[in-house]
Amino acid sequence: MKLETAHSRNHFLDILKAAAILCILITHFHWTDQQRLNLLFPFWIDMAVPVFMVISGHVNACSSRRDGISSLQEAYALERIRKKLLRYLVPFGYAYLVESILISIFSASVNKWSLLYEWIRGGTDREAIMCR
Repeated sequence: MKLETAHSRNHFLDILKAAAILCILITHFHWTDQQRLNLLFPFWIDMAVPVFMVISGHVNACSSRRDGISSLQEAYALERIRKKLLRYLVPFGYAYLVESILISIFSASVNKWSLLYEWIRGGTDREAIMCR
């Protein structure tokens, strides 16, 4: 049962999530401990994942309310989970396909089992590939 409410997007939350994603990406660069302290990482960069998770939880709660979800059984119904998984797995699949093609081109030691393992693992480790 869907509630009939106007869907209004909170653009501030979108901007905050985008900033958190950028901060998460920044943490994946090689920083020395001194650089991390000089740039105040513990106060703003390292807070990116918790901020992103809180915002995602809030958005999910709003989505559940908008869809009329009133119980855990409804929230975790197979059809609802399938739709949410497809929403993320399809773009991930395309990104992984491109990554696999690039790895196959630039690395001679790739086989189908290692690609399957990396897909299950969530992608590859760029440094490990560069060192092969």
